Amino acid sequence: MNAVSEIKTLPHNLEAEQALLGCLLFDNKAYARVEGVARGDDFYEPFHGKLFREIERRIKRGGVADPAVLHNHFTEDRAYTDLGGIGYLATLIDRAPPPQRAPDYAAVISEMATRRLLIRSAQAMVVDAQTVSGSVGSVIVRSEDMLTAVARGAGGETHWLTAEGQADYATAVLDGRERPQYVPTGYAAYDEKYGGIRAARMLITAGRPGMGKSAEAVERTKRMARAGFGVGFQSLEMDKAEIILRLLCSLAHDPALGDDNPTYFAAQRGKLSTVQETALRRAGQELRELPIWIDDRSGLTPSEITPAVKRLIRDMDKRGVTPGMVVIDHLHIVRPDNAYGSRVVEVGEVSGALRDLARETGVAVNALCQLSRENEKRTNVDKRPQMSDLRWSGEIEADANTITFLHRPEKYLKEPIDKTAATYVDEYDKYLNDLDRWKNRTLLINVKNRGGPSDFEYEIHSSLPHNAYWE
Repeated sequence: MNAVSEIKTLPHNLEAEQALLGCLLFDNKAYARVEGVARGDDFYEPFHGKLFREIERRIKRGGVADPAVLHNHFTEDRAYTDLGGIGYLATLIDRAPPPQRAPDYAAVISEMATRRLLIRSAQAMVVDAQTVSGSVGSVIVRSEDMLTAVARGAGGETHWLTAEGQADYATAVLDGRERPQYVPTGYAAYDEKYGGIRAARMLITAGRPGMGKSAEAVERTKRMARAGFGVGFQSLEMDKAEIILRLLCSLAHDPALGDDNPTYFAAQRGKLSTVQETALRRAGQELRELPIWIDDRSGLTPSEITPAVKRLIRDMDKRGVTPGMVVIDHLHIVRPDNAYGSRVVEVGEVSGALRDLARETGVAVNALCQLSRENEKRTNVDKRPQMSDLRWSGEIEADANTITFLHRPEKYLKEPIDKTAATYVDEYDKYLNDLDRWKNRTLLINVKNRGGPSDFEYEIHSSLPHNAYWE
């Protein structure tokens, strides 16, 4: 049997290749399910590999891969013409199985490619062993290298760090070459305590409705962008107009101006004084220069958020911007990729995916999170939240590297009702003092900080109508 006939009998599955390509052409979002599973070189039919690579390239650039644009790209390709041109692409779509089955076909294609590589390696080993020149030891070493390469291609690469590697890495850490990177939040006391936000970590910012989670996330976005770091704001709750108006109000705010600062509600309605409108327009000019990206699509799943964030980071890199943080507003409305019938399990899946996203991209992921009503049932005066208040907490407590609660004690202050009580005057005086103490104040309560100090409270001034926080 000659070499050509041997190659023609190598393991392959053209139907799986056509099925996967059909899935991707039918629904480009299916690529997120197969990214890293199959590669262009894994396809047996050469044109299938070229087609996959072009689909992959366009999707990763944020474009669309449909028959029309692909036809224009391959119109001069002889193999494309021989297979039937745009009619072949149409056939792939017509016969495409459900997109959710794409990972199954990708796995088959990858396995066939590994089997072919193993056979070719075995053939090369046979030829090498039959060659008289060279020692047997060198033949064995080359054979081991070939098998190791096959194992790596099949996902068998070792990730264990050797003693020598550990020593080298330790030296790099001490020298500062591999030291963990931190991004400043812009809050002086917080950054002094923690060094900022650590890259490649998942952060949870949690609070009850009305505590200002989105407003504070916008404030942190502004501060980080002003420091020169790129920030992605992925809002599944607010549209881009809401986010931009909040950013403008935050950028325009000057504590010295008090009520002359533009409020978010007034900006929405266009009911602004000349001073307020001038401040917002000036803020708009600054916003043009800040490295902030906004995505306001709703109903996203982790498998859709992950490639979107990776594309964003590539875009930042192309523009010479250092990625700082991605905000997810908010975790509880991210749809799970799989329906389990249990919100605890589903929220846990989303939490784990966001944790993995932070580690894969090396960028801090700040997920906003709702708290349950449990803190409001407590008898303590200020209703301070606890870790157990995380709604459908599931794996959130374990996945998060940092958990910070936003809390406004002012919201829970109640005027004494019984004016006939002997203690009324004292209680009312205390109420007025507490009201003055906590008016326009927000507490940032850090309850978890993996690998660093926690149980840290940081008090800041806040005005939610102005979407502003200041020290």
